[in-house]
Amino acid sequence: MQIEVTDVKFRKVFETEPLKAVCSITLNDAIAVHDIKLVRAKSKTIVVMPARRRADGEFVDIIHPINSGSRQVIEQAVINEYHRVCENNVLSQEI
Repeated sequence: MQIEVTDVKFRKVFETEPLKAVCSITLNDAIAVHDIKLVRAKSKTIVVMPARRRADGEFVDIIHPINSGSRQVIEQAVINEYHRVCENNVLSQEI
């Protein structure tokens, strides 16, 4: 089964850095993943999967792609939709 991002919804988009946006995605019209962050790090934008802090202070992913192909599909869908939202001047507000 191949992964497909069937929906991307941005909850917040920020003009400040490093946090650029927070979104949810739907995978294969079947599974929703919330609290995905888009972060500007040095010269590139990265997609950060939802994580929680353990008692020892370390962050661990709650959900994450198992292989690089799946990660690439998710990253590309989120980044493409972010650029579309920004081009439509929908910044610093809930969408």
